[in-house]
Amino acid sequence: MSEQTVKHLAWKKPVYIAMLVFILQISHVPSLFSAVNSAKDDDEAIINIFSPHDTELGRVSKKGVIYNRYNSTLG
Repeated sequence: MSEQTVKHLAWKKPVYIAMLVFILQISHVPSLFSAVNSAKDDDEAIINIFSPHDTELGRVSKKGVIYNRYNSTLG
């Protein structure tokens, strides 16, 4: 290989690695959307994307209010 080709490939390798990492990270996006769509009402959305489920106290609304099972806010 010529010296120019080697320099060109050396520059592209980190770009390809970064693209691969990005693609692997966005592969989790569909699970995010399904978690938000599974919320009971339009007013409720799960804001904690790392644990997309009801908490021990209840469901977290998009305003950050925790509702218990009877839809009354917890003081």
